[in-house]
Amino acid sequence: MITNIEVNSPAKQAGLKVNDLIIDIDNQPILSFRNAFDIVADIWPETTVPFKIISRWDNCRISRQHQRRTCMVNL
Repeated sequence: MITNIEVNSPAKQAGLKVNDLIIDIDNQPILSFRNAFDIVADIWPETTVPFKIISRWDNCRISRQHQRRTCMVNL
């Protein structure tokens, strides 16, 4: 789960939000926090990859209806 997003970061620019749950990066399922970092570390800089997330936000409020979406993130 995303707990913080830096200003002007790739995550911010892609539209990710605090409390979004990342379930897949570049078509690789996320198995753990460490696994997510390892996947990102193996991607070349300036590469745009899909992040599949479960969005827990609706109009800036936590929503009970979790929606899956894909954000393209330029690492």
